[in-house]
Amino acid sequence: MIRILTIAICLSLIQGSFMIDQSAINNKECSYVEYRRPEVFQVTGTGSLSVEPTIATIHFGIEIQDQLAEVALNTANKIQATSLKQLQSIDTSNGGVKISTTQFQMFPHTEYDYSYGKNELKFKGYKVVITQKMETPNLKIVGQLIDAAINSGVTSINSVYFDIRPEQKAELKDQILQLAIKDATQKAQIALKALDMKIHSIKSISIDQSYTPQRQSYNKAMSMDMMESGSAPTEIYAQEQNLSHSITVGFIIIPIDQ
Repeated sequence: MIRILTIAICLSLIQGSFMIDQSAINNKECSYVEYRRPEVFQVTGTGSLSVEPTIATIHFGIEIQDQLAEVALNTANKIQATSLKQLQSIDTSNGGVKISTTQFQMFPHTEYDYSYGKNELKFKGYKVVITQKMETPNLKIVGQLIDAAINSGVTSINSVYFDIRPEQKAELKDQILQLAIKDATQKAQIALKALDMKIHSIKSISIDQSYTPQRQSYNKAMSMDMMESGSAPTEIYAQEQNLSHSITVGFIIIPIDQ
């Protein structure tokens, strides 16, 4: 009997201690209690802005093949030097045309000969491949740069990108994030109103940037016939760029009458 009574008293003390601790928790700062609450309502919000591009990037290539390695290399180098001079002379506004080499390859070129039932690998000479990247803030001369490159002997224009300068993206980032948070809050308020609930506070925010520069595919290989007969000037028009951030906000919610 004494042992049973002792156990009962101990249990009462433990229960009382728990109730006191729980009461103390309820009287603490809201931030601690909020974090312990399970009522977390997650909403995804998106903020976006459409802005004019401020920089263009053009990827072009030089590909030369010849039986002699020296001839292939010299021809490619001449085209590269001529195109560099021509491209830099196009920009009369002094905006700056930056050209950099992204790839250089020189290798023996072989092809399979399937004529007359053959299946032989034959040496076809040496091939030189040079890939370059050109950047300019002057979007009005992109078409002229493409024509100048082709007329200088460049064999292909692989792609044209329009983008926004990194420093401009950083300036716009805060504004876009504010729009995303506002969007998430509005969505949550509309959904919770129908459930007789309301936002008490924010527990978490997860930011996920989603941005893709506008790519305008362009592939133009100029043959000698086209160069001799002449072709219409190339026109490339930049489109507005869409900068966006998606965020997921975890709201702590409570009944609307609290």
